[in-house]
Amino acid sequence: MIIVNTETIPGKKISQTLGIVKGNAIRAKH
Repeated sequence: MIIVNTETIPGKKISQTLGIVKGNAIRAKH
């Protein structure tokens, strides 16, 4: 899991991090 500090850069950084987490989760399942 990647923990993001929402106080730093809300918006783009969060969406990018969520994308990375989802990508890693999908790879882990396969």
